[in-house]
Amino acid sequence: MIKLNNKGFAFSTILYGLMIMGIMIILLTLSSMQTNRAANKNFVDGIEEELNRYSLTETEFSADIQSSQEYIVPVGQAGWYKIELWGAQGAGNGGLGAYTSGLIWLSENAHLYFYIGSQGSEFNGGGKATGVGSNNGGGASDVRLVSGDWSGSTSLASRLMVAAGGGGTGGTSVGGSGGTIIGGNSSSTTFLGATQEGGTAIFGKGGSTTAANSGGGGGGYYGGLAGSSSGGGGGSSYISGYAGVYTQGNIGSNATWLMNYSSAVTPAYFLNGLMVPGVKSGDGAGKISKVSSNDKSNPPDALNSTIYSGFRYVRDCVKGTRQGSSDTITNNTWKEIQVIQYGKNIAYGYDGYGKNVRINNTGTNYDKLIDGKISNNTDDLVSGTTATQCMVLDLGSKVTNISEIAVWHDFSSSDVNNVIEHRISVSDDNTNWVEIVNNEANSLESYETANGFHYSSWQPSAASGSKLANGSYYILAATDNRFSITRRTGSVDYAALRPFQADNTQLWSITDVGANFYRIDSIVDGKALQLFSGTNIVNSPSFDFVSISDYVGGFDWEKFKITSASNGTFYITTPFNTNLGVSDVENLSDQYIRNQNIVTSTATGTAGAINRGQRYKFLFADY
Repeated sequence: MIKLNNKGFAFSTILYGLMIMGIMIILLTLSSMQTNRAANKNFVDGIEEELNRYSLTETEFSADIQSSQEYIVPVGQAGWYKIELWGAQGAGNGGLGAYTSGLIWLSENAHLYFYIGSQGSEFNGGGKATGVGSNNGGGASDVRLVSGDWSGSTSLASRLMVAAGGGGTGGTSVGGSGGTIIGGNSSSTTFLGATQEGGTAIFGKGGSTTAANSGGGGGGYYGGLAGSSSGGGGGSSYISGYAGVYTQGNIGSNATWLMNYSSAVTPAYFLNGLMVPGVKSGDGAGKISKVSSNDKSNPPDALNSTIYSGFRYVRDCVKGTRQGSSDTITNNTWKEIQVIQYGKNIAYGYDGYGKNVRINNTGTNYDKLIDGKISNNTDDLVSGTTATQCMVLDLGSKVTNISEIAVWHDFSSSDVNNVIEHRISVSDDNTNWVEIVNNEANSLESYETANGFHYSSWQPSAASGSKLANGSYYILAATDNRFSITRRTGSVDYAALRPFQADNTQLWSITDVGANFYRIDSIVDGKALQLFSGTNIVNSPSFDFVSISDYVGGFDWEKFKITSASNGTFYITTPFNTNLGVSDVENLSDQYIRNQNIVTSTATGTAGAINRGQRYKFLFADY
């Protein structure tokens, strides 16, 4: 120890005092910096939130915020916006959430409110399940015109789009998927999925249960029902202006049948709506993107606007239906036909304008087919024959600017049907017809679910001999549009069918390279879809995977023919006369198709289903 004298003590005291003061200053500075850091973070987060709210391009919304998330259209940025929503999965590895999208015109300073559901959460409608072995349903994701508590009646009634959540798992029974206009059923029961009309379901909320081994219902426009010793049902989705929806809380003389929510001043509706059931695992999500500055009277260009204008009559022809995987052909049946103009079903028959539906232009007026109501009930028409018959809708006068035509034949909420030789055409004089789809020439069957057949003026023409326009597309399996050709990575990049997510790994650029061939390039990096360059590519191409590699140009394995099947689907054929497909089997089950690599094959389906696993739907994604 060093002994200090009085001077040394005084000096050391001063020195220690200065050191202590320095430490205090440092501590105060660090504390101030920490406070400033927190303040700066809050400031930056606030700026980021404001930028998101006023984004000029694209804004995403996540389930991390379990409350209203506001979006404001920036000043000077009125125009057409694309909104996409994904519902949440039910808990316990429950039913997957649905996907919805559409185009809507928004004025500057318009306010929208996004509510994003999460997996197994009660927020935004996931049904509660408290018993042993029971799991909550998944929350829906939606966009509204009125903010507030998610379950408030005024706010719920203002929803413009809803992507349904999946039902929760109960015991070993998986919950139903978030559905389209009808929700999915659990794996062990039927009729638990929500509809558009309520009944025992709750508006905006999945059913709850205290029973053991039972799943809560998924959130949705209407919530799915809770299971009883089974998984819960999936919720129903909704898009204002989409054929088949049944809007609640409307105004006007025929309010309950109109398909656009109204704020009592200006109807708000979507064009080119799309619903895909059961594709989203985990939490829900949302996104809004500006796609065009055109004014409201001038939507982004549709591919086939001329086909959907200037007609008065719609003719729908069938030659029986095949129930599920059964070979039995049943009678011709119809449930509903709708024609959408500016978000409204102008085929609705109870307004005194002389609209009617007849079979082969004769007989009784089957007004139940234009009552605007999609239900699994006895209001349909069963013709009593499997011979070709045509239902003819007379709209009463010539119409223009039609965005969508939709028709429903026979379906149940637990099965699908294959409609035989389905045809739709339009006419202005009931004599000369313009084809929209035609399965008759190839004796093709069309896969129909409860969502019916939707034909939009924004999608590629389904007429015989039609070609694809250059542009960006999602390529979906014809037998089940829940699955899309996806770019996958591994030792070799390749193409495979995966659940549709509408992301860039599933977006492809289609380019006409002449002689009826196309190049198919991944949007991710421009690399081309092509046959795997193995030693047997020419002699045995049917055994090759389809890979994704740098495009060289001029080689046969880098180009494909894309040929219309005349029914809204297309074949993708190699120069070696083989088709891209996933299987040569009759039925492509969910478990089978989900993980299928895209291969080439000359095989066809059986039991009248020609090339079921080798046809695709192309969804146009450019505006």
